[in-house]
Amino acid sequence: MKARSLFSPDPARGWVPWGALAPLLLIVFMAAPVLPTDAPVMQWGLVDDRGNPIGLRSSGGAMSLERGLGVGVAITSAIVGTTWAAGGYQSRAFAGAYFVPRDL
Repeated sequence: MKARSLFSPDPARGWVPWGALAPLLLIVFMAAPVLPTDAPVMQWGLVDDRGNPIGLRSSGGAMSLERGLGVGVAITSAIVGTTWAAGGYQSRAFAGAYFVPRDL
């Protein structure tokens, strides 16, 4: 089998902006998702006065944790089940070589 390069052997030309844009991208990708969720988390009382998460220290913490885990498992199961029912998981898409003897 002949090796083939995926990239052009020519040197890069022009300005590569990613180094200069890195601080801005950090703010956009890290801070922007936090801003819309910060106020509801404080309003629902999930953090103390200093902004630290309350966790299991609050009254009923273990029950709250179990409820949250249950909701997470239910939502994940619903998404995976819906994707499966819509035909999103097919054996020929994943590890196709195992289903076609010619490819082995």
